[in-house]
Amino acid sequence: MQDIENNQFKVAYNGRKGPLFKIGLMTGLFTLLTLGIYRFWARTRVRKYMWSAIAPNEHSLEYTGTGLEKFLGFLIAVAVLAVYLGIFQLLLAFFGYSLFTQAETPGAVLVQQLIFYLAILVTLPLIYYAQYRARRYVLSRTRWQGIRFGAEAAAWGYVKLALKNLFVTVITLGILLPRQTFNLEKYRIDRSWYGNAQFAQEGTWKMLLPAMKQTYIGMAITLLGVILIGFGGYNTYTSGSFGDESGEGIGSMVFGFTVISLGYSWWLVGFQIYQVASWRILANHKTLGQAVTFESKVDTADVILAKVFGGMLAGFVALIVAAIFGGILGFALYGIFNSLDEAVGPQSGELRVALGTLLGYIIFFVAFGAIALVSIAQPILRNFASTLTIQNADQLAKIGQREGDDFVEAEGFADALDVGAAI
Repeated sequence: MQDIENNQFKVAYNGRKGPLFKIGLMTGLFTLLTLGIYRFWARTRVRKYMWSAIAPNEHSLEYTGTGLEKFLGFLIAVAVLAVYLGIFQLLLAFFGYSLFTQAETPGAVLVQQLIFYLAILVTLPLIYYAQYRARRYVLSRTRWQGIRFGAEAAAWGYVKLALKNLFVTVITLGILLPRQTFNLEKYRIDRSWYGNAQFAQEGTWKMLLPAMKQTYIGMAITLLGVILIGFGGYNTYTSGSFGDESGEGIGSMVFGFTVISLGYSWWLVGFQIYQVASWRILANHKTLGQAVTFESKVDTADVILAKVFGGMLAGFVALIVAAIFGGILGFALYGIFNSLDEAVGPQSGELRVALGTLLGYIIFFVAFGAIALVSIAQPILRNFASTLTIQNADQLAKIGQREGDDFVEAEGFADALDVGAAI
């Protein structure tokens, strides 16, 4: 709703539980029946609903992507990745295993292990490439009041920046994570458009440091636990009581493991706080066309509670549904298995248990996916959307249309690398 006096309007979220649950359940079943092929159309249907529920100034967003272009893009990406990874694996096999299999020396084993990890690391550039391309595709298929969003074709530049920042984050043991968060967000936002107006990310990475407070505390507690374990291990070794539960350092080691558990739990919660708080800070420093600004008041506690209790609710209800329907299906098939007893013999019982377990497993994940949309995804999206205010809103009327972006592979690389599961 527009606030004419303050020249701003709110963003509303109008999604309802019933329709979204129905979409999630039906698309989950179709995905199951088509052995996963329908998932491209399933995600498209979910996005269309959720986009239409987000309404700045009572005008809903529109998602124009299609399942077919996502499916065809996935096939193209799989073909490209198969060639890329296949060539890399052949080179590794030649220079690694062929040269170091003459003798099982420690050096040869070490080289082979390094080759294995290198094969994993080689996918990192592809993952960052896929993430940028997927975001660009989603923006190009999003409209508001008929005006398209979009992003510049700069995926390889994003890969280079992401790898540099990841290296700095790793060697500083995560302390400079805010630097990575800000630099990558700035790269993405500075190359994003709404119509012919360009977004910009203002501020510096240091403004995210306060959001890392709880994460830093968790890291410090974990480090303390490591020190206690090391101290206890040293005392145990020097006293010659290694393996003796009454050794001098055993108590310190046990206490150290307890401290590490506390620190890791603290870190997990702190990281969730950081993700929400950093999003709010970054949103409050974004501009569109040098005039339109944004104000986010997203509630960190509400988002975390939605993840925790929404996940628990989805898991509990899905487990009950799986048990009930699994039992019903198992009872319905009981007669069929009885008729197989004579033909199959003793293995009939094993087959019965295996099929019952499989049916329960399938039902659980279909139900969990549908319930999670309602209990986790929608409350979180509602919180982010409904707490956002667009300021200097009259400037939006001056923004004109932009040309559409064509995507041959859509989100194919993100789907193929399993980094495109987000709505």
